[in-house]
Amino acid sequence: MFSQSEYQIINIPENSLLLSTNDSFSSNLDYFENDNYSISYLQYPADINFLNFKYQKYSFSFLNFGLIEDSIDNNVINSFNSYEYYLKYKISKFDKYLSTSLGFVYSKIENYTSNALLINFEKKIELNNFNLNFSLENLSILLKPYTASESINPYKLQLGLNNISIKSFHLGYDLVYNNFTSSPIHIISLSKNISKVFKFRLSSSTHFKNLKLYDNFKDYLYGVSLGFTLFTNTNKRVDIGFLNLGPSGYVYGITLNL
Repeated sequence: MFSQSEYQIINIPENSLLLSTNDSFSSNLDYFENDNYSISYLQYPADINFLNFKYQKYSFSFLNFGLIEDSIDNNVINSFNSYEYYLKYKISKFDKYLSTSLGFVYSKIENYTSNALLINFEKKIELNNFNLNFSLENLSILLKPYTASESINPYKLQLGLNNISIKSFHLGYDLVYNNFTSSPIHIISLSKNISKVFKFRLSSSTHFKNLKLYDNFKDYLYGVSLGFTLFTNTNKRVDIGFLNLGPSGYVYGITLNL
């Protein structure tokens, strides 16, 4: 009954905070349960854009691939629109450190459509000198496949050590396994409170190591993300994030937490 089908929207950050940490658990340090709602916009290369609206326990995400053209020698043979959306509801925690979310994902590529129900689990353990996080995400019940032959949905296993304090810095490390990757993904993150109104983040992921082309220092910048948070006098926040995709370009994001 449980199956797997590939949807892009469930494997990308849903806000600028997660973008700046390469979707690592270190972002949990900056989540506030009393946020009423947030609005996020992420701009990807090739005019691909992403929107997320979050209200209390509800989240709606929309990924727009725009107009895709199939052409030969600048002659357009076919053109079509492609998009995905994801509805998610966070269930009340069963205990202080266990949370679950349920979701529905829909995808349209030309005349092909697919949808599925999703479930995610996350466990947090607070220790003396750091936090330990574990998640099992994107378990799905495929309701409608793109074609008669079912595709594979990359479930994700993630283990994270974060809130490791070294002087005034906070370090984090995540190990991620996806069904569609040939090797585990390693994420290292660093954050620092510069002042009461400004926090800086830096992260690097091996997920983008295949982008390396030049065999020089530029290769080490691929997969590097950075961002910062601005705090207002009314305890609201603005998160801004960037991700280097190498020759493909950059991802830019902004989130308003209200």
